[in-house]
Amino acid sequence: MIRACVIATAILALGACEPLVRSPGQKAELPPPEEQPGPAPERPPADPIDADPEPRRATIDWNSARADYAAAQAENPDARVEIASGSDATPVPVLLPGNAVSAASGPDGLQFRPLNDGYFAVIKGETYDMLINGTDRIGPTPPGAAQMEEGSARFEETMTGAQVSFKRYGASYLVEFACKDPATAIKGACVTEEEAMLVIEDMLIAGTR
Repeated sequence: MIRACVIATAILALGACEPLVRSPGQKAELPPPEEQPGPAPERPPADPIDADPEPRRATIDWNSARADYAAAQAENPDARVEIASGSDATPVPVLLPGNAVSAASGPDGLQFRPLNDGYFAVIKGETYDMLINGTDRIGPTPPGAAQMEEGSARFEETMTGAQVSFKRYGASYLVEFACKDPATAIKGACVTEEEAMLVIEDMLIAGTR
């Protein structure tokens, strides 16, 4: 009797367990396949970046420039520099110091070069050389600096001397005083602010449209 109970208990225990061997007709359950990401959505093409934007150009007051040019010629008819005028004139009125005519007569006197946006001139001197640049381009205002107004001027000392930037007739001008003394960076500029400003005030219009 005891033996029969043991056998019955073993049979019940085997029935409660899963079969160790699958029948030939039974299929193994596989995990569902992972979802594959779909194609990325198409993005609209980015606008092309203009690496060299068109510079802003100033509006030049040619009427005032012509009036000042006529007055300067009437006051000193011999003070002439061979600079193109009319349709071949530079994009800005040409300003030069009052002594530019006498300087132009020497071999190392006035050197003038027209540019697409203005002009560049060099006038040799004994104490310093003057480098003059006029342009109709409107450049950004340096951080912390006030915007340059018409008729205003700004003096600055540099490592090679000094420079004065100013606006006239709507154009922007920069006059550099390049000192001849190699020790300028240590001694200071060879021209004072008062002297430099007097030179700027003495500049006359030497070419216009």
